[in-house]
Amino acid sequence: MKNHLLLIWLVVTCCFLAGCESNGSSDAEHFTPQLEQGLASAVSANNAPGGVLAVRFADGSSMQAASGDATLGQANLAIGADMGSNATPSSPMETTDRFRIGSVTKTFIGTAILLLVKDGLLSLDDTLEAILPGTYSKGSQVTIRQLLDHSSSIPNYTNTAAFVDMYIEDLEHEWNTEELIDLIDDQPLQDVPGREGYYSNTNYLFLGMIIERLSGRNVEEFLQTNIFDPLGLENTYFPTESTIAGNHADGYFDYNENGRFEADEKATDQSPTASWAAGAIISTPDDLLIWIEELMSGTLLTQELQAERMKLNIPYHGAPAGVYLGLGIADLFGPIGHTGAVAGYTTYLFRYKGVDFVTYSNGYHTTEDGADIAKVIFETAKDIVFDEDE
Repeated sequence: MKNHLLLIWLVVTCCFLAGCESNGSSDAEHFTPQLEQGLASAVSANNAPGGVLAVRFADGSSMQAASGDATLGQANLAIGADMGSNATPSSPMETTDRFRIGSVTKTFIGTAILLLVKDGLLSLDDTLEAILPGTYSKGSQVTIRQLLDHSSSIPNYTNTAAFVDMYIEDLEHEWNTEELIDLIDDQPLQDVPGREGYYSNTNYLFLGMIIERLSGRNVEEFLQTNIFDPLGLENTYFPTESTIAGNHADGYFDYNENGRFEADEKATDQSPTASWAAGAIISTPDDLLIWIEELMSGTLLTQELQAERMKLNIPYHGAPAGVYLGLGIADLFGPIGHTGAVAGYTTYLFRYKGVDFVTYSNGYHTTEDGADIAKVIFETAKDIVFDEDE
């Protein structure tokens, strides 16, 4: 159980292959039947409640598909009861359902920080101590750039036993930033800052605090005004409550580690304070397709800042060669974007060879090879699009 939660924040992708052409029809028309079948197979083979796939092809055409259930039904099993009297039916997954995107949130937070740099309120070379004096005991050793690309070497608060134990016990536990920082403040840095990437949600906890300090607004207000509204992301928001507003997929976590999901393993409601600026945002496939285009083009930023974001030159510690980190974004053996996971939800958002992929599942467990279900859907879809001729 704890090992699963310790893996929940980043899953490394592998095995990327070559492309093929579409025989005259639009790519969406050509590939949709195979992609729908691949999605259904990935969901079924991994016993997932449900899954969604959205693809925008290099020719501008796109497809979206859903498979499985957004909510798992539960029968009334009381002895002597009318079996249908209090049963709750399953509801099918829809491509329009909102879901928790986990660490894909970091791509938004990274952009927010770069907007502060654009406005002259911050420099990438400023130290954490200079912006948030007295907040972290080693803040003078770490720069804003190193927070963004995870080369700060600051330990990850979500890897501490105290956090994991409480997270398992109560997903709706309310955390404050001070107690989360206290979980790692007495730990040494993992390396010399700037050398390699050590993935840490603590980095983005600090970045969220910096946004609030320099903008004078809450993170949710800053993102809404400066990113969500300008881009027309109508179904994306930074939550302040444990529930998900509007139509959404319920999340399920494999608490008993039996490889299956039950109705009573629901993990939909969870406090945004646990992951906060590292992973709290809620969105939809439509909005994420808009967002991946912004990440790649940087229309909200200057050309210089977009180039800084996309340097992707920090090697990820312990990963095979080919995994590099940039400013709130990653290159995983070719695909560029980010992964995300919180209890009950896994998400992949990537561009590869001009094709954009959004995948997610409302069930979280790891497969035998260590993958999560969103990764399986992503790799299945990518192999269909780029490996058909082999």
